[in-house]
Amino acid sequence: MIRRACLVFLATLSALPFAVAADSGDDPLPPGALMRYGSPRFRHGSVVTGLAWLPDGKTIVSSSWDRTVRLWDAVTGRERGMYVGHQGRILSVAVFGDGKYLVSGGAAVTTAVIWDAAGKKIKELNYAGQIKSIVPVPPDNDKFIVAGNENRVGLIAQKAGAWSVEDLLHLGAGIDAVAVAPDGSSFASVTTECTVRLYDLKGKEIRSFPNMVGVGSLAFSRDGKTLATGGNDGVIRFWEVATGKELHKLEGHTGSVHSLSFSPDGKLLASGGGFPNNDRTIRIWDVATGKEKHKLRGEYSSVVAFSPDGKTLAFTGGDAAIRLWDVVNNRDASPFVSPQSGFRSVDFSPDGKTVAVVGDRVLLLDAATGKEIWQHETQPLFTYGVAFSPDRRSLATGHRDATLRLWETSTGKEISRLEGHKDEPQDQGWLTSVAYSPDGKRIAEASRDGSIRIWDAGQGTQRHRLVAHTGVVWSVAFSGDGKYLASGGADKDARLWLADTGDELRQFQGHTADVEAVALSPDGKTLATASRDGTLRLWHTGTGRTLRVLKEVEDWNTRTGHHTDGRKIAFSPDGRTVAAGSWRSIQVWEVASGQERGRFTGHLGEVGAVAFAPDGRRLVSTGFDGLVYVWDLTGRWKNAQLEAASLTPQQLEETWKALLTGDAAAGQKAVWALVTVPDQVLPLLKNHLQPATGTDAKRLSQWIAQLDDDDFDKREQATAELEKLAGAAEPALIKLLDTTQSAEVRQRAERILEKVQTPTGTSDRVGTMRALEVLEQIGSAEARQILETLAKGAEEAWLTQEAKGALGRLGRR
Repeated sequence: MIRRACLVFLATLSALPFAVAADSGDDPLPPGALMRYGSPRFRHGSVVTGLAWLPDGKTIVSSSWDRTVRLWDAVTGRERGMYVGHQGRILSVAVFGDGKYLVSGGAAVTTAVIWDAAGKKIKELNYAGQIKSIVPVPPDNDKFIVAGNENRVGLIAQKAGAWSVEDLLHLGAGIDAVAVAPDGSSFASVTTECTVRLYDLKGKEIRSFPNMVGVGSLAFSRDGKTLATGGNDGVIRFWEVATGKELHKLEGHTGSVHSLSFSPDGKLLASGGGFPNNDRTIRIWDVATGKEKHKLRGEYSSVVAFSPDGKTLAFTGGDAAIRLWDVVNNRDASPFVSPQSGFRSVDFSPDGKTVAVVGDRVLLLDAATGKEIWQHETQPLFTYGVAFSPDRRSLATGHRDATLRLWETSTGKEISRLEGHKDEPQDQGWLTSVAYSPDGKRIAEASRDGSIRIWDAGQGTQRHRLVAHTGVVWSVAFSGDGKYLASGGADKDARLWLADTGDELRQFQGHTADVEAVALSPDGKTLATASRDGTLRLWHTGTGRTLRVLKEVEDWNTRTGHHTDGRKIAFSPDGRTVAAGSWRSIQVWEVASGQERGRFTGHLGEVGAVAFAPDGRRLVSTGFDGLVYVWDLTGRWKNAQLEAASLTPQQLEETWKALLTGDAAAGQKAVWALVTVPDQVLPLLKNHLQPATGTDAKRLSQWIAQLDDDDFDKREQATAELEKLAGAAEPALIKLLDTTQSAEVRQRAERILEKVQTPTGTSDRVGTMRALEVLEQIGSAEARQILETLAKGAEEAWLTQEAKGALGRLGRR
């Protein structure tokens, strides 16, 4: 023990995403970041739900599920302003009053907010439950119509400096979309019952249009004589407003048409696909001929908006990014090139040189520069899991089409496909997570159908099918020795399995929402679980006890209100830290103390996946914003290595004290400071780290037995003596929990274990763990000698086992 001493959207599929490897004046990296793949320009943190242009055509306004309204420079894509005030998702946005005001509609207590051009909140309105549609009333645009799911359509206007709300309609169903005629004399609405009707501005019905197979979007032609409707059957129909007669239709979408926009001159119509029956395209049509001029790639619920001069189309494909299309020159006009959509999973290669990320593509990146090595499009059959083989030669990916695919990392060539779910409905069979066993012989995959499959990686045959979860299985992970497999699912439980036989060992219960991520420490003794209840839990796999409950960032619930595709958490290679992404932040906790070691902020929204580099010095993250970051965990990473340093005697003493402090963040800094000065710190560690001494086996057995003695005083004495032994008694106590029938014995054993396994930040055990981390990170011959000495201590002692574990990991580097 330590003696306490005073010491872009890809409109053309050939376009390559933008990456930066260093801080730049254009798009500076956030603190702690070493590399970013992708650009933050024209990007929200979640689904973009609304688009509009200011009248000057130089600024684009957007709304998002991330609860913000943002203004963007249409030329550079840089953010000009961000408006924050909604308590829930924002579903729509509009510009009115000649650009003097914005109005945004959402789904929370405050459903509509009126802003001035400077971002000041002018008025909050509670109307219509959730506002799905906001449309200015031309020609003056000094008022607007709002509609939502409370079956109401309202007219909001400013009179004598005050804002008034006038109910126009109360319908029998929620309202999905509204469009206003160019002369402002009438408006059309479509309800969730798919009824399209035309009304005057007093709410009086003028006429109805024939029932259609679902309608998700409406738009008036520029002359007001024609109403276009986008159907769930993929058909765009044109109706004569004066008579309600169908004129003609446009066919090409293979799923629902979510949005429509006529160009200012009325010659073009843009349409975007969306829910349900997803058509992942944006299309531009020649209105006169009905011919499709361009087909651009989208994702889910696309939004389209022509610029005031009609030369540019702004659109989003249901993801976090805004893109531009030059209508005149028929080319991508985005001011940067960026990934199409968010990434769902990420992994560091075993050599630490590359990063694999997956979403609408499988992408291999240089970890230092962010440069693409190769990529494969998998859209629209998105990819939700990725894992490198231990030898780095292959990459396993899990897909929405229920296939497990293997790729050759050197070439990007697909090696094979494993189809264990081909007879299931696609929405049930898609894979949510994949994991390679440490020996590379097995691959585990989790599925929405509630099952887990373990495959022989070499032969491509299924070895086991594990069924116990009662809902979607979100995550699977092997232990460092490959003996165990952990899983977590929508049934709020985590489970531990024997990887060789597929037998279930233990069930972990305590979360109050989906367990969407699991990770096992390298030694297999600790299970980490992340849940949509806003907590991470650390569990002892031998006893099933909760060791720690770690709280996520304060706005974790913002993330849980967004996507439900699971996520990925990770242990560091030495098992001493655990990392998880939440909303905009990545948190890194010290396992021994349960305290937060550090936090990285740079993502714009939901952080879906993290992974440690094999040396434990860097961390990669990705999320729905489509950005990939590599973070410096050391604070001293420069030119692909730790920057050399030297400490004065006083600095060495202060750093040593910080190593033993109760502050995990200070301890983290001390670890990496000491790693950079091996010549100075190794003599200190050699002097203050001593092998664990043995425990009298006879006396240990006696105290264990006395926990069940009839004499209360003997039970108390035995408890006190076992607490003094700290980690030396841990194996015997764990074994006792598996055999005892006594509730009191169990209670006493668990109480002792709690003190041993969940030490405070100031305990000797926490400080010693940090010292071992320093030795392992230095990894020199002298550092190994110290670890070898410690590994010769008492076999049952935790210090001995930790030293052996460190030596084993060093031997595998």
